[in-house]
Amino acid sequence: MNGTSLMLMFVVGRAHLLFSGDAQWGTWTAALADPEWKALLAETTFYKVGHHASHNATPPGFVDGLLSARFSAMASTRPMKKWPDIPESLC
Repeated sequence: MNGTSLMLMFVVGRAHLLFSGDAQWGTWTAALADPEWKALLAETTFYKVGHHASHNATPPGFVDGLLSARFSAMASTRPMKKWPDIPESLC
């Protein structure tokens, strides 16, 4: 069920790999409100964009306010007529 996904951070050497599954606003709100998680999220060097890159997959405050300029991201998705707004265009 969306919004109940685990958010996983794998730490491999100096790399911090974030996999947020289908986390939505509620999950993100809880993670960003927790000081320990927020500090860990700030270390993200790779982000697998969650929830098929939909409009509620990633809060702007995480990207604009927490991530450094040196991170990579990827989204596993493909265009589908059923959901024309996914992935949400960032351009």
